[in-house]
Amino acid sequence: MPKKSDSTLRIVMVGDVIITEAIDPEIAFGNALPILQNGDITLANVEGVICDESVSTLPGKTESGSGGHVRMPSGPIEKILKFANVDAVSTANNHTMDYGEEGLIQTLNALDKAKIPHAGSGMNIDEAHKPVYLDSKGRKIGFLSYTSCYVPLTFPAGENKPGCAVVNAQTAYEASYNAPYQPGSIPRIISWANPEHLEVMKEDVRRAKINSDIVIISWHWGQTARGNARSLGVPVEIAPCYVTEYQEEMAHTAIDAGADIIMGHHPHEPQGIEIYKGKPIFYSLGNFSFGGTAIRSIERDSCIAQVDIDSLGRKRVSILPIRISSENIPNVLTPRQGKSLIQYYGILSRKYQTIFKTTGKEVVAKKVDAKIEAPVY
Repeated sequence: MPKKSDSTLRIVMVGDVIITEAIDPEIAFGNALPILQNGDITLANVEGVICDESVSTLPGKTESGSGGHVRMPSGPIEKILKFANVDAVSTANNHTMDYGEEGLIQTLNALDKAKIPHAGSGMNIDEAHKPVYLDSKGRKIGFLSYTSCYVPLTFPAGENKPGCAVVNAQTAYEASYNAPYQPGSIPRIISWANPEHLEVMKEDVRRAKINSDIVIISWHWGQTARGNARSLGVPVEIAPCYVTEYQEEMAHTAIDAGADIIMGHHPHEPQGIEIYKGKPIFYSLGNFSFGGTAIRSIERDSCIAQVDIDSLGRKRVSILPIRISSENIPNVLTPRQGKSLIQYYGILSRKYQTIFKTTGKEVVAKKVDAKIEAPVY
C-alpha cells in the first residue's frame, strides 16, 4: 500500500456486512481488518436488522423475490464495526424493514447506543434523508444513503412513519429486433429513475454539499444474478448481473448535483467502476463479510474500494481484490492472486473507459480518453 502524505484523506468503502452470530472481531473481517482500521474515513453497508427474536417479520415480505429476512442480534455486529474503526454505516437497503417498524427502531437504537453514525433510515422522512457529517484531516464529509430496491408500500419513510430513504425506478421491456426469427430472444430492459425522487435526492446532495467538502452516497440498487437466474431459467453461475440504465442515471444525476463518490451495493457481486467527471462510481462493491452466518453464497469475489484525496482535491481511485472464504470471511488478495478478478473488473468497466494498473498491493483505476476495444477471439 503506497504511503500517503499527512494531508491526503483516505476513504475506505466496503459492501454488504451481515453478522448473525458472535464472532471474534479480529476474525470477522479477516486480513482486511487493518485496511479498514487505517482508513481516515471507513464506510460499510449494514445489510439487515439488528433486533431481538421477539420482533415479528414484516407482513407481505416474502422469502422469495425480496431477499428474505435478515436478523442480527444486538452486540456482535456493533462490536465488530467499532473494532474495525468503521466511521459510519448505511441502513437503506432491501432488508431495512424486514422486521417492520419495531425492527428498524431497535436497529437505530443499537447503532446509536454503540455510537455508530448511520444514514438512510429514520423515524420519519426527514431523518431518513438526513446526512451524517464526519470530520477528518480538516475536511468535512457528508454521507447519504438511499435504496432503490424495496417493498413499495412499507419501506419508504413518511412524514410520521419510520422507514428508509428511497429513490424509485421504473422498468419497461422492448422486444428484441430479432425476436421474429429467433424465438426466445431476450428483450431489451429499459429502466429509469422516478423524476420526483431524483429531485428530492438532488436537493439532499445540494444541502449536504453546502455543509461539507466531500459528499459520499451509499446506494442499494441494481439486480442480482440469483434473481436473473430465476427469470431466465438458467444456473446462477451463468446468469448476467449488469449495471442497469437507472443506476447510471441516478449516479450521474447525483454527481451533477454535487456528490463526489458513489458506493453501490445489492447485486452481491462486482459491477463496473466508472469515473464520471473525475468522480468515482463503484456500481457494486459486492459482499464483504457474512462472518458468523450460515449463509452459503456463491458470490465470493468482491473488492475494497479506496479513494485518496489530496489537499488540492485530486482523487486517486483504487481497489483491493477480495475472495470470500467458505466461512464468509473476506481475504484480500495480492494482485498476482487476484489477477483473474482484476481482469474481470476490466471487462465490467470497459464501457466506462476505465482501465486498471497494479501499483504495489493496490489496483489503481483510471479513465482513458480512447474507447477501449473488446478483444477479438
